[in-house]
Amino acid sequence: MARRPLGRTARRPGGGRQVTDYTLYTLGTALLLFKSFRVTGDRGDLALATDIVRVAGTTGCGRGVRRRFLTFISGRAGVCALGAVIAKHCDDQLRVTQYLSFFDEITITEKNSVAKDIIKEGRKLSSKGDSPLMYEWHGKKYWGAAHGLAGIMHVLMHAG
Repeated sequence: MARRPLGRTARRPGGGRQVTDYTLYTLGTALLLFKSFRVTGDRGDLALATDIVRVAGTTGCGRGVRRRFLTFISGRAGVCALGAVIAKHCDDQLRVTQYLSFFDEITITEKNSVAKDIIKEGRKLSSKGDSPLMYEWHGKKYWGAAHGLAGIMHVLMHAG
């Protein structure tokens, strides 16, 4: 895979520019490189993915990630999850443990409470349209799997 994404997304720790944008594009580049490694077996791609995740989150898993980002795509959860998967493929059990230590187990009661709140909010917005549930992402209604109704319904159906 082309080595150019690393230079545009992040640089090796101590080697220049620090990542300041923790959106899906930063981790998306790491994920793309990881997927390339899975297909081609090119350990160079795995090493680049590792570098991006380390710069994005460091071993502190998101140190420097702005607190307002509490989402998987834009926040520490994504950094830690992808970091754990990549570290596992690098046979780095210490780093896997470090990344996973940032997650707490969610009880069924907590999951159900969140699911009920999501449904309640979906009903509020749906009163303005024809759908029984509707959600917005950055002020726009979406139907898609990423941050639209289809994706939210998928998560809700697997919440219990």
